[in-house]
Amino acid sequence: MKKSQTIRHLLGFTQTEMALILNLPRRHYSAYEAGKGKIPLAATCLIAEMLGHIQAPQTTMQPSAFVQNQMMELHRELERSLKENEYQQLLTARRVAAIELRYTTKMQVLELIAFLSLRDEATEMASAAALRTISRNAFISLKGQGLATLSKLKLRLELLQLEKMLLDAEMRKMRSYIDFIGNKE
Repeated sequence: MKKSQTIRHLLGFTQTEMALILNLPRRHYSAYEAGKGKIPLAATCLIAEMLGHIQAPQTTMQPSAFVQNQMMELHRELERSLKENEYQQLLTARRVAAIELRYTTKMQVLELIAFLSLRDEATEMASAAALRTISRNAFISLKGQGLATLSKLKLRLELLQLEKMLLDAEMRKMRSYIDFIGNKE
């Protein structure tokens, strides 16, 4: 890789863009990159100025209006993501609560069926077939929304909480950057 090619890549331009900036024909700039030609002194000075500009400390550079707009857009997107995250957390927490209640209730039903099955008097009052039907229905309900489902939902809730922490941290960075930009103007 030639020195001028390294400079062009460091600046982030394509060969065509570099030629346009330096006001040179692309083939002229291409020859310069290949080491088979020279460029005018003004073009060399402009390259030096651009290199100096990108190597300057960030605190001395004023962000462009485009960059500021991008930062504000990102800030709005983070706010939207935070609201969506909070909504998803609320929905998931409600589902967890509903499934936990259903799970606890069905487990209690199974325990009562087991208790009733051991008592002779209760067996006379409720037929064994009825107890089996109630028990089977409880098992089916638990199979569909049992511990596995509950565990997945709780894990999803934890992931949403971690995502919120990350979004909050990113939002704080954005706010400090936007405040920094505002104070420089």
